[in-house]
Amino acid sequence: MKNMKSEFKEGRWGEEFENGKLYSFDDQSVVVIRAWPPAAWRRCEENGWRRCSDVEDFVLRIEHSSTLPGPEPPPPSVIPSDKIIALPTYEPQFSDEENLRIWHACECRNWAERRKDAAFWAPVPVAIRDAVSQYTYGRWRMLTLLTCCPQALDLHQSNPALLFALAHQDQFRQSPVRNLYRAVRRLVGEKQKKILGWLGFPATEAARKLFRKIPAGEVSVDGLRYLRELLSNPRLARMASHLPRLCEDLIRIFIMPELLATIPMKLLFELSTSEFDEAHTVVSGFEESRQLGLPWPRRLRSLGEAGGLCAYACWRGEGLSVAGHHSATWDDETLGLSFPEPPLRGTSEIVPIRSAAELAEEGKSMKHCANVFRGPVLEGKAYVYRVLAPIRATLSIVKDSKGWQRDLCGGFDNQPVAPEVMETCFKRLFAAGG
Repeated sequence: MKNMKSEFKEGRWGEEFENGKLYSFDDQSVVVIRAWPPAAWRRCEENGWRRCSDVEDFVLRIEHSSTLPGPEPPPPSVIPSDKIIALPTYEPQFSDEENLRIWHACECRNWAERRKDAAFWAPVPVAIRDAVSQYTYGRWRMLTLLTCCPQALDLHQSNPALLFALAHQDQFRQSPVRNLYRAVRRLVGEKQKKILGWLGFPATEAARKLFRKIPAGEVSVDGLRYLRELLSNPRLARMASHLPRLCEDLIRIFIMPELLATIPMKLLFELSTSEFDEAHTVVSGFEESRQLGLPWPRRLRSLGEAGGLCAYACWRGEGLSVAGHHSATWDDETLGLSFPEPPLRGTSEIVPIRSAAELAEEGKSMKHCANVFRGPVLEGKAYVYRVLAPIRATLSIVKDSKGWQRDLCGGFDNQPVAPEVMETCFKRLFAAGG
């Protein structure tokens, strides 16, 4: 970093890839990231260049193949109307020509981002890159740990959640070690139960087996904290041991006695084998119903019933905490509330919703329950954006211990958004910076 210029240019934002490094700019700092060997530096207005110990997950998008994409997509030729309707960016209010132009622009942006991501990750050994790509959270820590301790790849294969816990040992040990990599080199050949005990979890076979039920893409610091609480109750641990897979929200169900009592084992098994979004729906629906004083069945009969209850709570509910009180309606006082400044500035096509009145109008026009974000936005825990292109949608981000993260992106009447379009929307928003 000796050759880097020390001048800080306030207001510059976005991402650039040059000379094997990724440059991530916002209006307060610039982060320079090298994938191999991994290293990162941050420069703020008030400080010089300093080494970073962590990098936000949304910056570390992983291209699973190091092969660069082909040439830039050519301008589109004439496409029949029935094919244009099938485009992921199609919007009925636009003409065929405009829909085609939007789709092509989106394809070109995606191509440029794929090319940049592939070039950034190309130097990383395939085994390490493939391992890191499986984790949703903590990618930078996983990358640096596997680089310094490549023998830990065996632990990733057998118990990825345990390796994730090792990389985040400062979140679990009462006295975190200073030299993590030296400790990992010493521990990685030990029995997994010994590693669990070193981390502060029960050093038992039951705990080891529950860790193995968490896929790499679902493991998180909060989820492992919930698991430690679950392991303190042998009866709950035995129940959880019968499920094939676990995730953060499913673990939460076990440590919420009132909710757990309403879910038969058959539905718990169904939650474990279905998309993990179902477990999130159950937990959020129960919490929302309790906050609003709505009834919850003594016994859930199906996951569809849980989804209906969650949707009903959203429709009725508007009433997460607002200025210290609960409200189930949009009264004049509530509508007059202004939201804090948006954490990400947005773009001309992704516009921050700055007041309770705008949020109410968004929910009404899009026929969904965006209003449930009113409380979290006022508390600084979430923010909502109106997406105008490449599709009409509503997008939200949430704040956790690592900063602002992606949350939801939904269309009219809660219709799902195509994954590639959702990815584009989030990338544009985070590239805009704060």
